[in-house]
Amino acid sequence: MEALTKKIYVFGEFKLDGRRRLLLKGGRAVALNSNAFDLLSVLVENGGLVLSKDQLLEAVWPGQFVEENNLTVHISALRKVFGETKGAHRFILTIPGRGYSFVEEVRREDEQALVKTFETGVTGPPAEHVGLGPIIGRSAEIAEVKTHLTAGSKRLVTLTGAGGSGKTRLARAVAAEMETEFTDGVFFVDLAAVDTPDLVIDATAAALNVRESGGRPVLDMLKEFLRERRILLILDNFEQIVSAAPLVAELLRTAAGLRVLATSREPLRLADELEMAVQPLAVPPRDRNLSVEELSAFGAIELFAVRAREARSTFAFGDENAVIVAEICSRLDGLPLAIELAAARVKLLSPVAILARLRDLLRLLAGGAKDLPSRQRTMRGAIAWSYQLLDTDQQSLFRRLAVFSDGFSVEAAEAVVEAGNEGETYLPVLDGLSSLIEKNLLTHRDLPDGGVRLRMLEVVREFALETLRESGEFNALRSLHAEYFLGLAEEADPHLNGVESVEWLDTVEAELDNFRLALNWYFANDPDAAIRLSAALRFLWIYRNHFTEGAGWMGSALEKSDGADYSLRFKLMHGLAVLERVQGDYEAAKELYGGALEEGIAAGDRRQIASAKSGLGTTLMLTGEQDQAIRLFEETLAASRELDDEPLAAYALICLGTVFGIDGRPAEARKLLEESLSILRRIGSKEAVSNNLNHLGAVAFDAGDYNAAQEFFAEGLELSREVGNRINIIDSLNGFAALAERRRDPETAARLAGAAQNLADSLAYDPEPAERDFCESYLERVRTSLDRVTFERAFEEGRAIGLDGSVALAVGFNARFDGSEMSEIVIERHSYSRIVIEEEIDPDN
Repeated sequence: MEALTKKIYVFGEFKLDGRRRLLLKGGRAVALNSNAFDLLSVLVENGGLVLSKDQLLEAVWPGQFVEENNLTVHISALRKVFGETKGAHRFILTIPGRGYSFVEEVRREDEQALVKTFETGVTGPPAEHVGLGPIIGRSAEIAEVKTHLTAGSKRLVTLTGAGGSGKTRLARAVAAEMETEFTDGVFFVDLAAVDTPDLVIDATAAALNVRESGGRPVLDMLKEFLRERRILLILDNFEQIVSAAPLVAELLRTAAGLRVLATSREPLRLADELEMAVQPLAVPPRDRNLSVEELSAFGAIELFAVRAREARSTFAFGDENAVIVAEICSRLDGLPLAIELAAARVKLLSPVAILARLRDLLRLLAGGAKDLPSRQRTMRGAIAWSYQLLDTDQQSLFRRLAVFSDGFSVEAAEAVVEAGNEGETYLPVLDGLSSLIEKNLLTHRDLPDGGVRLRMLEVVREFALETLRESGEFNALRSLHAEYFLGLAEEADPHLNGVESVEWLDTVEAELDNFRLALNWYFANDPDAAIRLSAALRFLWIYRNHFTEGAGWMGSALEKSDGADYSLRFKLMHGLAVLERVQGDYEAAKELYGGALEEGIAAGDRRQIASAKSGLGTTLMLTGEQDQAIRLFEETLAASRELDDEPLAAYALICLGTVFGIDGRPAEARKLLEESLSILRRIGSKEAVSNNLNHLGAVAFDAGDYNAAQEFFAEGLELSREVGNRINIIDSLNGFAALAERRRDPETAARLAGAAQNLADSLAYDPEPAERDFCESYLERVRTSLDRVTFERAFEEGRAIGLDGSVALAVGFNARFDGSEMSEIVIERHSYSRIVIEEEIDPDN
């Protein structure tokens, strides 16, 4: 069997270019992952021969143990690319019992002819620069750039992007594909060493082999050379001499056949320019459990796997390291240079060790090929190159913005950075932010309200933090940062449990990493402020399901709260009690609610007393102490009516309805829950409405009213998704799973159950006893309806689909639902109703 080569083959409408590792169809690149390309190469290079599965596995995955199913998956993918249908295999033929054969007629193409433009005109090396390897994950971008250069209205295309995003690599790959499009050649001009505008013309003339003659200026000679020619000129690293952009415009006006592809960390700002931002490579979403094959289709992961194999031939991307590699690529924001440098570390480190060392990104991401420019050998060099091109005021703003973690708003930047100016004159923050965005040192994301959220890529932020520490401004900026976010939390606090809760919760959750920074700062430097911030964030931890983390912060704050205002201590006790309860520690919850009750009695605060009683009653109900629970709920309801406190009354009604449902009194339970729902709809509390609807769905289900249950669960799911409460989503999914079982659709029930379990696991959520009993009851019937293999497959499919997939599955089931198809068997009652956590009303709200 012939070894893998860099030859070029043509078959049908396809071209297999081993030199650039591309499959082209009609001149356009076809997306293939690395293993699929290697498999096709082996088949094509051995066209007409029958290759056994073992031979193919050894050729594509040498020295590795790979499941035969992997081979089958890649063969199927190739057949899909070729448009083959079952029984009609024009290209790849299966030989039963023997293997596979590539049967389409194949011819070699002259490899040397394809690189003639580089040999005649390029000053820099071709796309396959030693040490860079083939470009990966950029087929769509290559095709887009080619379209702009050949059919677009603009004759200058500028590739912009952060340092390390792969602009130069992409430009070289485009050049390698466009030699036949430009009859007079493709020429590459490296401007990295050019530091004055005049030298741009000299460097360009040298690349084109244009020499000064007869005392005529070089610019005139260059214009004359270009005037009648069809040429693609690649100007690399233009960011340091952007002031030379008018010279490019002058060349374009002179030569109608000239096209220019520039790479720069900011646009050239010419009328004839099309800016194309080179984005990081795609990384997988973190809320989905994807298979190894699905993960390998992401460009960032494929790049890591390929470069890791180049660094260490025994490296294999598979089940044992897929999740770790995906996390590495996500932490590196999909930045190609960062991924390549990290992958090179597999020579000495396992992926787990690489991930652990990402705490020191700049030290880890070094050691690139020595034949590359210094800015491409380390991430520090890549970012320092951009930093050095900033003026003094821009550098000051850049390093100060590093105080924010995982992004910030324009308002936050203005408040923190301008407060740190101390009367000195600096570049206005708004203008500076615009400049840093243009220079690709900041990324920006549009928000639904028309605003933007700004962010530094993580490795860029680490460099900026270094410079901030070196400047001596670090502590002052951290203090200003903490002060701003304490103010934001206390402003949001009264709104997090009311009519505007969704909008305010979205606002504070977007700043979660910044709140973490502020909490760390205050616990180390100002414990009183740490107590205030922890108390103000209690509803964020509860409503957005950050249970374990929230309990940690609030527990630490409570330990330091002796002597603090009683209202702060109540907020900490009450919030922490909720978090302990949803995680299953009922004894700790009872103790905390009891402490809150004592604080309320000592202060004579009737709202606080009533709120503490309702929380304590909730916990007693969960531990089977129903009589005491009912007494506390009734006292809470009476107090809420005396105080004219509708939210507190609504919560007490939910609690009473829940305990009646547990006691097997569905009619009374439904009446109380519907009264509560009416109040909550009137005051506009979406968070509590969504929870109440799930309770009503459970009560209706227990009573055998499946059509009503379906309506309640459907509306509850819609609202839960809107407000972002995953606990409520879990309840809705379990409700739909039970309904699917009643409809005699056990596989859908199993998938929905798996999706609910995956969400619960991701939150470290411990279902309450009644909820566990309900789930086990319907799951027992599902297991009886399915064989073990089918049940486990469907359950795991549900676990793998993530949040969006699970919601879509439930919505799809709801759309198919027909009440007439439901079983008329009235099943035994199950005390499903979960205790609401959303409306344990704070007396100050």
